[in-house]
Formats: sequence, C-alpha cells, structure tokens
Amino acid sequence: MARALETLSKPIVAPADKITLLPLGGVGKIGMNNMLIGCDGHWILLDSGVMFPDQRAPGIDLVLPCLEVIDRLEGTFHGVVLTHGHEDHIGSLPFVRMRHDVKVWGTRFTLGLVRARFAEHHLSTDCLNLVTPGERLQLGVFDIGFLRVTHSIPDCVSLAIRTPVGNVLFTGDFKIDPGLPCGTRFDEAGYRAFGQEGVLALMADSTNIQRPGRTVSEATVAEGLKAAIGEAPGRVFIGLFSSNLYRLHSVLAAARATNRKVCLLGRSLHKYLQVAKEWG
Repeated sequence: MARALETLSKPIVAPADKITLLPLGGVGKIGMNNMLIGCDGHWILLDSGVMFPDQRAPGIDLVLPCLEVIDRLEGTFHGVVLTHGHEDHIGSLPFVRMRHDVKVWGTRFTLGLVRARFAEHHLSTDCLNLVTPGERLQLGVFDIGFLRVTHSIPDCVSLAIRTPVGNVLFTGDFKIDPGLPCGTRFDEAGYRAFGQEGVLALMADSTNIQRPGRTVSEATVAEGLKAAIGEAPGRVFIGLFSSNLYRLHSVLAAARATNRKVCLLGRSLHKYLQVAKEWG
C-alpha cells in the first residue's frame, strides 16, 4: 500500500522520444471523456467531460475524473482543446477551471455551451479561445489541426495532432451524416490528407461503430417524423436528447409542415435552444 501511494504521488513525465497518452475517463464507456496527451514536457487535455451515474450510485449527481492528476504533470500544461459540446466532453471544465488558470480552445457553438456552464459557476470566460475548422493551433510541441466532422450536435471537430514523434488523430464523437439540415459535411478530404502524412495513433469514438451497416441520415429521420406527425389524429409527444438540435430542427419543420404548435419541456432543452439562437 505504501509503495502504491508513493507511485500515485510521483510527478508524471512526458519524454521527448515518446507520446504519452493518459486517459482520465471515457475509455470503454460512454461518459467522462478526458484524454491527457504529453510529449517532450508539454501537455494538453483533449476534452473535459463528466459521466452521469447509474443505479449503482444513488444520490450522486455527477461523476468527475481525478483532476488531481493534472497537478502532477511535470512540464508545461497548455490547457484544454475541445472537440464538441456534449456534457461528457465539457461538463468537468468548470471544475478544472477552479483548480487551474487554464486556457480552453473550442468551436463557436461548443464555447457557447461552455460560457453558459461557466456562468452557472460564476467563472470568468476570459480563458476561452475560438477556433474554426481548417485552422491550425500551435501549443508547445503540438501542432493541432481542426477537421470538421458531423455528429448529433453542431460544430464538431476532430483533432489532427502533429508532434515531433508522430501524428495522432483524435476524432472526438462523430457519425458520417450527409443529410444534416445545416448542410455541414464530414471533412473526408482533410481526413484523407492527414492519413497520407502517416498516423502513429488513432483514437476514434463513434457509438455503435462495431455494428454493421450505416446510421440512418437525419434527413431520412426528418421525413419519417413528418409522415408520422401528419398521420397522428391528436397530440404527439416526442422524447429526444436536448443537445440534438438537428432532431429538434426536424421536429419543428414537421410541425410547420403539418400546421401544428410545439411546446418545449425541459430546462436543458431550453438552454441548448437559447445558446443555438445566440450563436447562430
């Protein structure tokens, strides 16, 4: 036990000739995505999320990663780079911010959600930095490119990370959907070009990716919703993830097409809709 505690208290070193990957959560499960990556004494955290408890944790609201690990990083910790705005990727950011004066980089809608979360904790948003797909960001030895990907929430990116040791592709969550109502397309050309450079490590995250076949496009879902709502003789109740603004768009479009009114219920749904309006 003494030897184990001594190991836990030692500084965590990132050698110059290796890439160090240290997941604080999110591997093999849905939730709490936090991936520390280090090289030559430089560190960045890729996403910073929470996990929601199941029936095995009564009375617990949120499950946080072990943020004390960041205190033990030897070298320079540059901050947090975000792929998208789901809670399991941004939910622990306020707690990281309370412990460290860190900088955060993310896309427009993602940072809009982070701002709303920071406001709940009365935290300054001066640390937030906007990035756009196609842009490159240099943080120490890390040269980070942002590749547009499609998912169930807007403004998602993958991280094409170049280091002196080799290239790393951190996909974030994605599904290849050609039918999003905003016209966003998966950056296949960017993926192909980065792959041709050579990739030392791929960290990919796509729910149900091990099942054969393709995920149905949101455009197909929208047509199905329109038909089902149009055929319903009375009220229609629809359950959805509050962050799935594409699905909400499909519901509203179906309501307009069938001359119906929509009543939105749920605090989170209203929060996501408000941020979406504010950030276009």
